[in-house]
Amino acid sequence: MSQWPWPRAMNPYYTQVKSESTAWFHSFKALKPQSQYAFDKCNLALLASLAYPWLSKGFTLTS
Repeated sequence: MSQWPWPRAMNPYYTQVKSESTAWFHSFKALKPQSQYAFDKCNLALLASLAYPWLSKGFTLTS
């Protein structure tokens, strides 16, 4: 991300939410260990933290 051309802001809850959401997803045991390892390397919590830097920790999407 050293070449990222726009101002960057990270959600202040990133570290806490990453560990909580990772534990939650792992609890489903939906993936085989090798697939889970590959999925975890994607770091989707970082993507969400950068995409939504100002959301509160308790925010949920509802329809």
